[in-house]
Amino acid sequence: MIRSILAVFTLSFNAIAQMDDQIFWSQEYAAMMGTHLIGKMELDGSNPSTLIGVGSLPNGAIGNAIDFNESKLYWSDRSGSIKKSNIDGSNIETIITGQGLPWHIAVGAGKIYWTSYTEGWIKRANLNGSSHETLYDDTGGTAGIALDLENEKVYFTRNDANSVLRMNLDGSSVETLLSSGLNHPTNLAIDISGNKMYVGNYYADTLVRANLDGSGLETLYTVNGINSTALDLIAGKVYSAELNGQYHVSDLDGSNHTTFNTGLGLYARQFTLDIDRDEDGVRNSSDQCPLDPNKSTAGQCGCGEPDTDSDSDGTADCVDSCPTDDRKTEAGVCGCGISDADSDSDGTNDCNDSCASDPAKTEEGFCGCGISDTDGNSNSIADCLPEESLHAKSKQLRSQVSKSGDKFSEKKTKKYLKELKELVNDYPEEGRAFSKAELLTRYAAINKKVKQLMIAINEGAPQKKKRNQSKNLISRLLVDLIPD
Repeated sequence: MIRSILAVFTLSFNAIAQMDDQIFWSQEYAAMMGTHLIGKMELDGSNPSTLIGVGSLPNGAIGNAIDFNESKLYWSDRSGSIKKSNIDGSNIETIITGQGLPWHIAVGAGKIYWTSYTEGWIKRANLNGSSHETLYDDTGGTAGIALDLENEKVYFTRNDANSVLRMNLDGSSVETLLSSGLNHPTNLAIDISGNKMYVGNYYADTLVRANLDGSGLETLYTVNGINSTALDLIAGKVYSAELNGQYHVSDLDGSNHTTFNTGLGLYARQFTLDIDRDEDGVRNSSDQCPLDPNKSTAGQCGCGEPDTDSDSDGTADCVDSCPTDDRKTEAGVCGCGISDADSDSDGTNDCNDSCASDPAKTEEGFCGCGISDTDGNSNSIADCLPEESLHAKSKQLRSQVSKSGDKFSEKKTKKYLKELKELVNDYPEEGRAFSKAELLTRYAAINKKVKQLMIAINEGAPQKKKRNQSKNLISRLLVDLIPD
């Protein structure tokens, strides 16, 4: 009668056992024996301690599982509830109630799964207890449960039907894997990479294993009522507990079987191993990246990706859009490797500012950086341009040569002509309006005609019509030089 109510579920982990790896176990007072508690000990059975004692477990603790991602401990009890706490047993809260006799539990992929020893169902919910779903429902009872997240499968035992079944995580495609050779299977562990299932055959007092399809059933060893099993797969070890409080470890094939720690009492219901899966020296319960041997915290890049900072700017490459530019983490306006500086504070970055030190200009314009493109006389020629000086001097010369009689001044005409020559000489080789060679040719024609006009005037005042023709020609030449 006592043995008929004992069962356990085990989680399996790929890890090499380290000296400080731990076993978490749950147990309860039953049949006038045992103690309500959740405890932990090292894998060799040393240093056992109580995490949650009888005062906080009025209904005992049956199943237990650890969510290593969030460092939370979950357990079921005889009140029909599922509870959780921090990994150290603090901050206990009830997340699910009214579940009859929830037995073994498993945590994975953001869900908690549990069996029912009396109702015969498999259910799941979110880790906060919301969104209950019934995945499997049959008469009798369900006991052990294990998750194969890689292939999205749930394995579970039916203790009343002496069988092991498998279904998808959503409850679809239920199939019976093993239905003979078992006698009240109450705990289950799976080795996906090794293609094995391990089953605590409670009434037969044996630990058995078979292939995941149910074939190749074999007995590993015999003890008095196995009610808890756990695997350390890379180390190649299977751990178990029996009714009388003895704990066992052996190789996965059952060889090298030894007993450890016999003083923990009766009714250990479930094992969960807290081991260093990635061998980085940090146990899963403290390791934010339990499968990444290079990291124990997620860091900036998350587990599985190194936090390399190629440019040593304090931002990891995975979140640095400019991983080789220690001045930038985003491309910005100018792109990686180019500063987004705005030296003249004109709102345009230097990389796009042709006049990076001139706050009044972003393009050189007519006059270049640092010089305004002002057109004071509104003649469409910027004041800074040599064409503007040519234009002004041409107007003076044209005004002078167009005068008649005493108003004509040979002195002023020569002066303006000389000043115009100086402007022509200073003109750049390739100006905006002319090439220098072209301008010199035009100036030579103007100079010749002006001098001819002055000679004609000095030699006896030619006919008015002829003088006017000369002045008009000079004027046209000057207009061609710099038009109004």
